[in-house]
Amino acid sequence: MTALHHSAAPPTPRPAVAPPAADPTAAPAPAREAVERPEPARVDADRKGWRKRARSIIPGLVLALAVAAAATVVGEYVPLVGSAVPGAVIGAGIAIRRSRPGRAPRAPG
Repeated sequence: MTALHHSAAPPTPRPAVAPPAADPTAAPAPAREAVERPEPARVDADRKGWRKRARSIIPGLVLALAVAAAATVVGEYVPLVGSAVPGAVIGAGIAIRRSRPGRAPRAPG
């Protein structure tokens, strides 16, 4: 019997069958081509792009950590709600209040 149902457990799976052996008369696989290495100038450009991307992510990461900390504090004072609900409410409030560049603010009502 299984733990969740009052029916018999399914039969044990059969062992896997080994794949057929390779044909000795078949042609050998072609050799791999050499991998091209990036030029040093391109590697430096990729590193600079990574740093620029990291700098653009940091403000959002800090904001998310602040929201999580505030939601955790609220969740400890009101354990019935937990920390997920305050986190969602705070995040929704931030999303509503924040206006995106190049986008007109929403009209009330």
